[in-house]
Amino acid sequence: MDLSETLHPITCWNEYLTRSSKVYRELAELRRQGWQNSEGDTHFANQRHRADNATAEAKAHFFRMMEEIGEEMNSFSSILTLANPKSYKPSRVLDLCLAPGGFSSTVLRLNPGAIIRGTTLPPSLGGHEIQIPAWEKHPQLRIKFCDITMRAGEMSLESAMVREEHPDRINFDFSTSLFSGEKDEPFDLVICDGQVLRTHASARAEYREHREASRLTLSQLVISLQRLQGAGDNGRLVMLLHKPDALDTALLLRTLSMFAQLRLFKPRRKHALRSSFYVLATEVRANSDEAARAISGWKKDWTVATLGTDEEWKAHRAENVFKLDVVQKLATDFGRELIRIAEPVWEIQASALKSAPFVAKRDK
Repeated sequence: MDLSETLHPITCWNEYLTRSSKVYRELAELRRQGWQNSEGDTHFANQRHRADNATAEAKAHFFRMMEEIGEEMNSFSSILTLANPKSYKPSRVLDLCLAPGGFSSTVLRLNPGAIIRGTTLPPSLGGHEIQIPAWEKHPQLRIKFCDITMRAGEMSLESAMVREEHPDRINFDFSTSLFSGEKDEPFDLVICDGQVLRTHASARAEYREHREASRLTLSQLVISLQRLQGAGDNGRLVMLLHKPDALDTALLLRTLSMFAQLRLFKPRRKHALRSSFYVLATEVRANSDEAARAISGWKKDWTVATLGTDEEWKAHRAENVFKLDVVQKLATDFGRELIRIAEPVWEIQASALKSAPFVAKRDK
């Protein structure tokens, strides 16, 4: 890959993808058309308004939709089917950011004996309501209400390491056990379906606004990998991400590929217009040296994003993500593989955009 030192790293990365993939080239053009049409802004603004002001009927619909996405995902990959005829122990699943609970509901249907533990943001802080019927009495299901981005103990931090004037000092949880009164047994599958919620904004300190997406992703990664470490080399991870072509997403996929087998999944009917997709990681070698290095790096990233100043976070990102030699190495080591696994995701979004009124009208 020939990089010009006069170009921004993101520009260089996009040029590499545009040059290397016809599918990405087509999608990039469709995205450009959508961005230039104010009807697209209106379409997504209306979606956000409905989501933030959901009726009881809309909440139930969202739950069913997540169940359907889980079923489609499992038809695509069988990643949610955990039954092991050689084992008498029930499968264990950790569902981070569980609410409304569609994925856990699907897992229970596919694996009737599975034990599920979940975390979710409390509704009082803007989190979704849990829609699983009678979930409080379910013998195999236990849910902890918490903000997982505040779990400083998971990041190897102690109280003394946080300055007194930090706006979130009293909100940090320095424990390392997720569920009180339970032994920390390993999980066979971890689901990371968290998104930054606009309904949570009023409860977040100001410093978090431009870092929250990174903090949430990093929190899920560290918690999930540390809970898979007892699963041998057969752990499974499902994680919601956005834009496989985004530089930071591509770097994350390369890191995961060093200790797991990856497939990318995007529902063909639900959220097809959006850039969201799921990475499905199997044979996760959570005890490997590669995983250990990744966890250590993610903890450092989280610490800078949470305790650092805006300038420190910006400098950290510039050094580790937005740098020409980082892009060069990514393209050389992982560029072709990324394109191979990402093109089906790009094709689904491109197909949906072609039919979108805010894009299709411009072609007439």
